[in-house]
Amino acid sequence: MGHVMFLVWKLSGSTHTCHRFIACFYNPESLSLGLTVARSTAEQDPASCAYHFTVPPRSGFILGDCDHPDSFRSFFRDLTDEHDLPRHFDLVLLDPPWPNRSAKRKGVYEQIGGMPYLKKMLLRMDIDNYLEHNALVGIWITNKPALREHVLGKKGLFEAWNVGLIEEWIWIKTTTKGEPMFDIDDSMRKPYEVLLLGRAAPNTWTTMTHALNPRKRVIAAVPDMHSRKPSLKDLMEPYMPDPTNYSALEVFARTLTAGWMSWGNEVLKYNSDIYWAKDINEH
Repeated sequence: MGHVMFLVWKLSGSTHTCHRFIACFYNPESLSLGLTVARSTAEQDPASCAYHFTVPPRSGFILGDCDHPDSFRSFFRDLTDEHDLPRHFDLVLLDPPWPNRSAKRKGVYEQIGGMPYLKKMLLRMDIDNYLEHNALVGIWITNKPALREHVLGKKGLFEAWNVGLIEEWIWIKTTTKGEPMFDIDDSMRKPYEVLLLGRAAPNTWTTMTHALNPRKRVIAAVPDMHSRKPSLKDLMEPYMPDPTNYSALEVFARTLTAGWMSWGNEVLKYNSDIYWAKDINEH
């Protein structure tokens, strides 16, 4: 028996249903909306296999593997045409699934083809084609020295995108008591990760270079789910030309952010109702 995939969204008491699988979606409203994705057969109640998500205001998503940039390009064009959205971003934030023994051991995310494949995949995305002039580009790296070279070194990602390093943000992972999760001198596990921040060129004829002494900042935050980074929306907005009106894309996203576009194969994961308490006293 064939399956029917359908999507239901609700806002201000009204309900809309679409009986086909939707890989991209945009909420143009100033309020969050409830999104239900369900699969059913003739013998099965659709509610029994429904998944419920919350889509923040003016946020959108493209659900799909990041190693298929042509699909992203097509869906993104559809969304921008339908909702009159900008086709270039003032901010692009990436959290690639870098090869990691710990993550592989825990089976948290797919380790796709190792470092050579991942770097080729990142280059195939043509991120530079989506950057506004002077856009801010951020990419998370682990503490492995080789990753820094893949991003900042000769023929690295920033060079390919014509982006120059301006700052480094260090996320210190702490306990709820404010203490580092691991010994900072531990040779195997470090209690921090690094976000490399760069600026795109102001025009097509300028070649960007890295700052000799990039500014460094420290963020202290308690991690929740494995490898999920803290929300940086409020910290990033002062870097935008207009903090109240800018375009942003998060790549390899696993949650939606108000006002941002998100792309990834788990893009709705942490917007699922199962990850949120129903009331303030629920843990």
